[in-house]
Amino acid sequence: RSRGEMSLRSDYFAAAKIRAGLTYDWFMAYVTGGAAVSTFRASNPNFGPGSDSNTMLGWVGGAGLEMFVTERVIVRLDYERIVFPGRSFTVGGTRFKEDIDSDAIRIGVSYKF
Repeated sequence: RSRGEMSLRSDYFAAAKIRAGLTYDWFMAYVTGGAAVSTFRASNPNFGPGSDSNTMLGWVGGAGLEMFVTERVIVRLDYERIVFPGRSFTVGGTRFKEDIDSDAIRIGVSYKF
């Protein structure tokens, strides 16, 4: 993510989630929730040289729908929100706080062997 000269980068994202749902015929509606972790590196040349990094803990939650197309093919549509509450970064002697969040809508296809 970049805001003006501000740059926030992350090389990884990991989450541990649980999923619970209700089924009806060939459909399943579900919700998910859990914990997330990532390390973010912040830099801004307007604040001076260098960068700062923080490992941040957050949460992830979402909902979705799965449907059997055949006995072996499943299609999925889901939404996921990832939130990392504010952490302070210091770049070039300037201290600032960033809240980091993300929304994703995904479409998937699974094949059962």
